[in-house]
Amino acid sequence: MTAANVNVPSIVVSKAGNGNVTAADKSINCGSGCTSFYNDGTAVTLTASPASGTVFGGWSGACSGNLLTCSVTVNESLAVGATFKQLFTLSVGRSNPGTITASPFGVDRALDCGSNCSAKFANGTTVVLTATPPAGKQFVNWTGSGAGACSLSPVPTCSVVISKDTSIQANFSK
Repeated sequence: MTAANVNVPSIVVSKAGNGNVTAADKSINCGSGCTSFYNDGTAVTLTASPASGTVFGGWSGACSGNLLTCSVTVNESLAVGATFKQLFTLSVGRSNPGTITASPFGVDRALDCGSNCSAKFANGTTVVLTATPPAGKQFVNWTGSGAGACSLSPVPTCSVVISKDTSIQANFSK
C-alpha cells in the first residue's frame, strides 16, 4: 500500500503585524488558530481587524487587495496572508507664516497646515510635503528629526519615509 497525497480543502492564514483575521462562520480566529478545514466548494468570507495603533496593509495569497474582507471558495488548500502596519505620527510645524500640505492623506486626516499639525501614517508610507510661503516671503529649509536629506537642499518639496514618530519643520523667511 502507498499513501495518497490528498489536497484537503482548507485555509491557512499567516499574519504579519498586530491584528486579527476571522471567518464569518467562526471557524478561523487568528487570535487562537489560523487553520481550518472545509467541505469542498465552501464559500468563506475572511475579515481583517487591525489592532489599536495599526492599519490593515493588505491581503496576499488566495486573497488580494486592501479591503478588510475577502471571499474565497475552498476547493483546495489555500494560503492567505494578512499584513497589519504600525501607525506613526508625522508632526509638522513652521517657523513663520506659510502653509504645508502633504500627499497622501494620513489615515486619520489630511495634513494641510497653516500652523502646527499632525497626522498618522502607516509604517513605510512615503509622504511628500510641500511648503508654500506667503506672498513676498521665501522658503528657507526643512529642519527636525524627519528632515533627513531634505535639510541638505533648500527645496520646498520634501519626501519623508515614515518608520517612526517624526517631526519636521518648514522654515520661511521673516
